[in-house]
Parts: sequence; C-alpha cells; structure tokens
Amino acid sequence: MDKYIEEAIIELVGKEGLSVYLLLKNKENYSEFLLSEKLKININQIRNILYKFDSQNLVSFTRKKDRKKGWYIYYWTFRHDQINELIKRKKLHQLKIIDEQIMKEKTVIYYSCPNKCVRMTIEDAMEYAFVCPECGSIFNPDDSSKRMQKLNEEKKEIQELLDNFEKAKIKAIPVKTKKNLKKKKTVKKKKKSRK
Repeated sequence: MDKYIEEAIIELVGKEGLSVYLLLKNKENYSEFLLSEKLKININQIRNILYKFDSQNLVSFTRKKDRKKGWYIYYWTFRHDQINELIKRKKLHQLKIIDEQIMKEKTVIYYSCPNKCVRMTIEDAMEYAFVCPECGSIFNPDDSSKRMQKLNEEKKEIQELLDNFEKAKIKAIPVKTKKNLKKKKTVKKKKKSRK
C-alpha cells in the first residue's frame, strides 16, 4: 500500500511532498517550522506543499497564536483516511482510461511501420498513402492483440487492487485536539456537581 501512497503523493506535489509526508505521517499536530527545519526546506515551500495537501483534504491543521511574536503557527496532521480515497479515485480514473483504450483498440483499425517508427489509424495512414513519414517504409496492418493483452492485464491488476482496497486500507489516526479534550473535562465536572 505504501507504494501506491508514495506514487499518489509524488504525482500530487512532487518528491519534496513525499519527504513532507514521510516526516508527517506518524505525527500529530506537527509544527510547520519544525518541518522546515528538519527537511531543510524554506518555510514558504513547506507551506506550499501543505496547501496542496490541504486542497486534496489530506491534512488537517490547528493554529495557535505565538504570544511573543503575535503571529499564528500552524500545526499539521496527515489524514490517512483521505489518502486512501485519493488513491481509490486515481485508480478508478486509470481504470476508466484503460477501458476507453481497450474499446478503441477493438473498434479502430491501426497500421504501423515495420521499423516501429509510428502507429496510425487507417484514416491517418491513408493520408500518408500507407508510407511511413519517418523512414519511408510501407505500413503493415497492426496486430492489436499484444496491446490488448497488456491493457487487460493492467485492468485486472487495478481491479484486484480496488477489490482488496478495504482490506489494505491504512488505519486512520484519530486527530485529538485540545478543544475536544476540554469538552470532555467540562462534561465530567458537570456530572459531579449534580450528585
């Protein structure tokens, strides 16, 4: 599962985002300044990465005002439950693209250069009089069976991943905030005073 998480994060925010994820993944309410310091990345770049995570709802944050300086410090927590949903959406999108490619392979006739320069639909090949524009060789009808087999294998792999997705889910880390803890304490005090 980690492989899919890392792929999704690199695709979303790049390799720097992966290093932020790896540092943040098992921590709660982690300061953006500590992230910047530990990763030796400029605070603005860290914030940019965190905002990209936030746009996909992959992180939650709390903010506290620094009494000495007067500005807000943000503390971030990675939301593992949301990364699972992101991976699921990406895999469903890949599945849709593969289905479209399979349908196109079934319905469209292709021609290709024997030297593997280009592959074209029959309509495009007719425009070039069935002669390769790269090397001048005559096009041959293309056998789509190997391509179809590869696409079907990819589709099967993604479907297996999606079928087993619930089993392989990463357990969500519960986010504890001081606000929630204070509410529990006040409720206990009220119950004691009623007795």
